Amino acid sequence: MKKPIIGIVGRIGTNAKGTELFYLFDRYRRAIIEFGGNPILILPPQNISYHKQLSFSEMEELTDSEKKMLEEQISLCDGILSPGGYKIFKYDRFILEYTAKHHIPTLAICVGMQAMAHNFQNHTLMAKDPCTIRHNQEQEKYCHEVIVEKESKLYQILKEERIKVNSLHSHFLENPGIYPISALSNDHQIEAIEQKEEDFYIGVQWHPEMMIAYDQSSKKLFHAFMNASKKYQQQKEKH
Repeated sequence: MKKPIIGIVGRIGTNAKGTELFYLFDRYRRAIIEFGGNPILILPPQNISYHKQLSFSEMEELTDSEKKMLEEQISLCDGILSPGGYKIFKYDRFILEYTAKHHIPTLAICVGMQAMAHNFQNHTLMAKDPCTIRHNQEQEKYCHEVIVEKESKLYQILKEERIKVNSLHSHFLENPGIYPISALSNDHQIEAIEQKEEDFYIGVQWHPEMMIAYDQSSKKLFHAFMNASKKYQQQKEKH
């Protein structure tokens, strides 16, 4: 059986000389390979400087032709991973709208989850100041606890009501958009959202790809994502 192709959305950045580039943290690529997938990079189609794009409302809209280019990339994939980053772009929103409408397994991490909540309606972010625990602790294995909603798809996957996670984010969702909340931190910040009707359409605020070497919950999450992607691949091949 062929390995499911997982499209990982590229993130914008600059190198030390200030040259614009699209990048992918290698931990995402390796996580997909470790759990049986074949990773490819999804790149946005607009011929613009993404680094110079400011607020979401001021960003240029995708044309029909540019949307078609993204659709052609996504059509190669059996699952989509929307990774962490520092800004949400119009192409993030289009990709997540498209995967939701076409029932494509999707795992969204950190800013990817925030983009998922931005799907179909606007949301606002709030600063970390009100929090009572420190969420951004990159050097630690675990930095805080997450409480999983027992009626959620996420709970069906993890089989645990409380897990420990690591995070890198400095902003939080004020609301989950159209999606139900499937987990909260123990200081009541939104930590996961999902579409229950889908085989796998889940966003998490923490970074499971950083924890798969030692954390069973992270392994379960990636296993479930890959299994859903394999199922989608089989269904696609039948048609």
